[in-house]
Amino acid sequence: MTTSPTANVARSPGPAGKARRSASRAPTPGRTSSPNPNSRSPVAWSSWEGETVSVEGPNARPDKFAEPEFAVAFARIENWFFTNAGFFPEDGWIVKNVDRMRHIPCWIAQGRFDVVTPIASAWSLHRAWPEAKLDIVADAGHASSCWIAQGRFDVVTPIASAWSLHRAWPEAKLDIVADAGHASSEPGIVDSLVRATDWAVGL
Repeated sequence: MTTSPTANVARSPGPAGKARRSASRAPTPGRTSSPNPNSRSPVAWSSWEGETVSVEGPNARPDKFAEPEFAVAFARIENWFFTNAGFFPEDGWIVKNVDRMRHIPCWIAQGRFDVVTPIASAWSLHRAWPEAKLDIVADAGHASSCWIAQGRFDVVTPIASAWSLHRAWPEAKLDIVADAGHASSEPGIVDSLVRATDWAVGL
């Protein structure tokens, strides 16, 4: 039986709830940034997040979300974005400035049961950007898959970074492009991204 994704919104455990309230008040990530691997707050935060990403509910949470090393990194990054408002100068900045990107082809894939980034956000963006294709996925939540296209000779973002990400996220597809550096315009990278698109169609 599938668990209702919306039912999980109220399941934020004590440490995670306290950490979230702390992060909303503090100018820095607060207790979720504790370097102590035994700290409960990062694991509680990360575990709760992991339980909300899938339409299948808590039972579909990837094990990595409860691993202390991953949880601390995840909580730090997310808190840093939250406490800095996503690094945007104001709320609604993308919608207000959509004219800057209106000429770019866009496809918005939105899970119907996404409780992390609710459907209202996608609808608001689509209303401001009707040229963008809005695809409401009926049987999906927040989770997605990933394709990492990494140039073998990339000295800007070295291969070690891609490998580190892939080790932490083995579900992601890592494609090492043998004859490419950093530029996304290189033929090998373009080919990888085209193959990534074909791969995503089959998910």
